[in-house]
Amino acid sequence: AELGITPDEVRAELAGRHVIDHKVKQEKMT
Repeated sequence: AELGITPDEVRAELAGRHVIDHKVKQEKMT
């Protein structure tokens, strides 16, 4: 929290990256 980043923000960032990564993989497969 002292760095200005809360666990919720970290989870949101990781979740966003995961969603993007999943979309990219789907596009490469088709």
